[in-house]
Amino acid sequence: MKTIFITGAAGVIGSSIAEYLLKKTDNSIVLLLRAHSKEHLEERISSLAAFWGLSKTALLKNKRIVLLAGDLSQKKFGLSNEQYKQLSYRVTHIIHSAGHVKLSQTLSEARANSVSLLENVLSFVNDCKHHEFKKVEYISTIGVAGKAPGTIPEKRLYNKHGFNNYYEQAKYECEERLFQEIEEGIPITIHRPSMVVGDSKSGKIINFQIFYYLCEYFSGAYSNGILPDTKLFKLDIIPSDYISKAVTISMDDDLTVGQIFHLCSGNQHAIILNDLNQLVEPSFQSQSKKQPFVIKIPIDLMRLYAKVAPLWIRNTKRKKALAASSYFLPYMKNVQIFNTIMTEKYFKEKNILIPNPKDYITPILSYYMHHKK
Repeated sequence: MKTIFITGAAGVIGSSIAEYLLKKTDNSIVLLLRAHSKEHLEERISSLAAFWGLSKTALLKNKRIVLLAGDLSQKKFGLSNEQYKQLSYRVTHIIHSAGHVKLSQTLSEARANSVSLLENVLSFVNDCKHHEFKKVEYISTIGVAGKAPGTIPEKRLYNKHGFNNYYEQAKYECEERLFQEIEEGIPITIHRPSMVVGDSKSGKIINFQIFYYLCEYFSGAYSNGILPDTKLFKLDIIPSDYISKAVTISMDDDLTVGQIFHLCSGNQHAIILNDLNQLVEPSFQSQSKKQPFVIKIPIDLMRLYAKVAPLWIRNTKRKKALAASSYFLPYMKNVQIFNTIMTEKYFKEKNILIPNPKDYITPILSYYMHHKK
């Protein structure tokens, strides 16, 4: 039986993978939870239990789950020498999904939240490999392509065009570090998800990330109905349960070592961003959320509007939302297509198909409308 160490278990991808492993396999899982106090740790455990539809007592009594209080950024994850030693003897697989998806990070912050964490995980792999250790699944991002135009291949990238933000750069640096380890024989598979949304059936997600902000934004609610004309720019989203299935299947197959999977909708299923307003309208109207009349203007003019509009807008939430748009508007001037040919072929043989957003947009928006604060 496998013992799988999952980092970032309280995050969107990690929480989904952990739940999938608990419900669909008989493997044991080890979760490292960071907390600044005992009360905070209890709160995080309760939150995970509720998200998985369990009572806190049931979670703590489950013999297949080991919960450790620690910190991935610290040497030996902040564990005692004995805890760390026992962990290194026990773990057979690692799913490294920890990170901080924040586009406004400085370079030092982004590296601390990505590169430094990876180095600690790789040190742990080195301590594990003398025992029963098998494989690492690394959760990267399609954002490692940065500003590269055109079709993004399912292989190692050599960045020549720069990045949109330091988050992308740090994740790219992580991949470069991993390729060094792969060349030295460490069994690693790299997964590049696009914009992650909730479960394709239930819509549930532990934290609402950028897609949900974009839904609000493209409803016109933050900008008095003034929106960028993104023409035929496509938004690539992928549900968390697809990622969970894909990573689990990859974990069980030694032939995927050294492979790069694009866990994306791809050009065939990506949403035309200009259509997002129409897609979200039924869900917003069901909550009696009135949408303003929409006027679309060129992207460069929208960037200017986002800078000056906060001068007269008093609502703090709307001001912050307009300010945040400066981080995603540059993406919309660069056409990228994420190649999924190899990924789609491999997982299709395993009966895992890339879902069509039109089939899950309603449940993910319904969940958002009922659970957002």
